[in-house]
Amino acid sequence: MSAARQLRALAASAALLVFVGCQPAPLDAKFTARDDFTFSLWLANQSGDLTPADRAELQDAIKHLKLAGMTASPGLSSPELARMLYAQLYGRTVREIISVSLTLQHDRIAGEVASLVERERRYAEIDPSQLGLDAAEFLEGFKERMAKRRAEMERLEARRVQIVTR
Repeated sequence: MSAARQLRALAASAALLVFVGCQPAPLDAKFTARDDFTFSLWLANQSGDLTPADRAELQDAIKHLKLAGMTASPGLSSPELARMLYAQLYGRTVREIISVSLTLQHDRIAGEVASLVERERRYAEIDPSQLGLDAAEFLEGFKERMAKRRAEMERLEARRVQIVTR
């Protein structure tokens, strides 16, 4: 291959790398939906960029954020809640939205666990062999539920870190 041809191939490869390298990460796409309908349209436009897992996680994040909004503002109607939520999310990145949702989920579970820590400490002092079958099963179930909540907190935090650093 001639030197000129090699130089052109190298330049074309470099241009392609620059173009590919300049594309924003899919999670850095700006959210521009203003309601559920435009969210569906916006998500359809992102179908080539976001992975199916990212799309599902974003949809799940929107659901969790709506639930958090319902809890924070119990008197709002569904349309009012949706308007408020989408106004808060407008212009944020997909990464930010998912991260905020994961943090809210983590904090909700952490609050549940914190409210049960004293009960857990008292239950740890009980000798299961001194309990009836129902009480022993309840105690074991309580321990399992607490372990699951703590594992879910760890999973949510690990996923949030992964989303933020990806």
